[in-house]
Amino acid sequence: MVIIGLGGQTKDALTDLVASYSESDLWFYTDFENDSSLEFFKDHNLNVLVGKGKLKAYFSKGNNDFIAFIGNNIAREKVVQDLKKLGGNPTCFISQSAHLNLNYLALNVTNTIVMDNTHLSANVQIGEGSVIYTKTSIAHDVKIGKYVFVSAYCAISDSVIEDYTFIGLNAMIGPKVHIGKHCVIGANSYVKENVKDGAIVAGSPAKIIGYKDGFGV
Repeated sequence: MVIIGLGGQTKDALTDLVASYSESDLWFYTDFENDSSLEFFKDHNLNVLVGKGKLKAYFSKGNNDFIAFIGNNIAREKVVQDLKKLGGNPTCFISQSAHLNLNYLALNVTNTIVMDNTHLSANVQIGEGSVIYTKTSIAHDVKIGKYVFVSAYCAISDSVIEDYTFIGLNAMIGPKVHIGKHCVIGANSYVKENVKDGAIVAGSPAKIIGYKDGFGV
């Protein structure tokens, strides 16, 4: 299993990753010779691949599963597309401490990440490449699109969150709310009304404070 990216999200999941795959089965990848986290991984005797040439050679040996632990939604999708061309096979990661039952929900297994101590209820749908961060609760009948990032300590119930949206730390999404594509929900926000595509909202209750480039009126 190759883990793409040596940043904070990989470090946050490191204990779970080692427990799930064992150190010898894990390879951590970066494009950059001067990656600031390389020293940490090497000092802890973890396997590291640097550069696409070495990654392609590793994939060519037949063990081509990977997960991109990169926080930026757009960058994550691009990395997945690029590494598939090198022969990689994007898979998913579900923490051993996550509370869910795959028989009762629909989770896309292409580069989806469910971190530790999360709760996913019945009839939840989670799209390709989405991240559900630690200690977040996704209650019943929530539909999450592709490459959505839900930060830690969030609570979401009976709502729809469209593609490429970012939900900040400790946010609460009320029932029957529809959040559009490419939105940003600020930390500690309580969203109780629908949010248009590209909107940036914050506060409790959340209000529109701007729009991402290319969106808005």
